[in-house]
Amino acid sequence: MARKKTKVVYITDDVTRRRTFAKRKRCLLKKVYELSVLCGVPACALVTAPGEPNNQPEIWPSIFDADNLIGRLRDLPASARDKHDLDQERFLSKEVERLKEQLGRLEKGNREAEAKVALMRCL
Repeated sequence: MARKKTKVVYITDDVTRRRTFAKRKRCLLKKVYELSVLCGVPACALVTAPGEPNNQPEIWPSIFDADNLIGRLRDLPASARDKHDLDQERFLSKEVERLKEQLGRLEKGNREAEAKVALMRCL
């Protein structure tokens, strides 16, 4: 049986919000573990719960491993570190560029099709 789609909105009820946070945090950490094992990539996760009394971040797999991984990221040259890092402006400019290329291919195809139709009419 399929579940209904969940609306992503702020949960106003405190108990429900904390319960949902705990469930989703467990699922997120499990996904990071699975990604690490299945793909053989180093991964870490840091999750904090704002508004909690002790507000200790949960770090997976351990604080030592996460610190090493973050240190490796910081040690990369800026060009390698920011290679796939996109902000909204860079994302939109890449998307516009991709769509312009697609439009050019479609216009070329249309011109060729129109030329074929014009030749067929002449015959």
